[in-house]
Amino acid sequence: MTKTRILVWFVAWVLQIILVGVMLPSNFLQKQIESERRMMAEWMGMPAVNRLVTVSNDTFDESFVNTGAVAASYRLVPNREEKENSTGLTDLGGQTWSYIEGRLEILWLTVYQAIQRFHTLALWFPYLLPIMIPAVIHGMCVRAIKKVSYGYASPVLYHSAGHALALVLMLPLFYITSPISIHPIAIFFWGIAVSITIVVMTSNVQKQI
Repeated sequence: MTKTRILVWFVAWVLQIILVGVMLPSNFLQKQIESERRMMAEWMGMPAVNRLVTVSNDTFDESFVNTGAVAASYRLVPNREEKENSTGLTDLGGQTWSYIEGRLEILWLTVYQAIQRFHTLALWFPYLLPIMIPAVIHGMCVRAIKKVSYGYASPVLYHSAGHALALVLMLPLFYITSPISIHPIAIFFWGIAVSITIVVMTSNVQKQI
């Protein structure tokens, strides 16, 4: 059942990316990136944001600009000279090529935003470990106490926590590709949600799963 739920959420994530690419204007996504940076600067400080932007820019340039991927994608759109030399391209319509170019801008802005948010997650990860590791240890200790004292390990809580954990672990995918600005404190609350589901799940592990 959990695998099915993961597949459903994965399909929903892919649909989110498609809808963003088809419907949103590029200037909207650019404004959201700038808005998120301002929130990060207020919360984390400008030096941390500057380092984050530098790392994100370097990763994007090394992976997509220097390799020629960005330039190759824009070669799909004919330039003015190519349009003038081809009657068919001219007759295709004035808005078609501008729309395709706008979708390419959205594509690369989404990729850049995903890179920046991935580095934001990586920046937060060391601070989440002191929450998650004790959660695992605490859950295992509670389960061990239940074994000795013949405590009840609830199969309902175990399976519910398993489904919840599958959902929570999928949230970073939606986070890195979400078209709206998200406050960085959301990552901290995500870490708390992971920890809670881990405690409930590990403390109710069944003898026969």
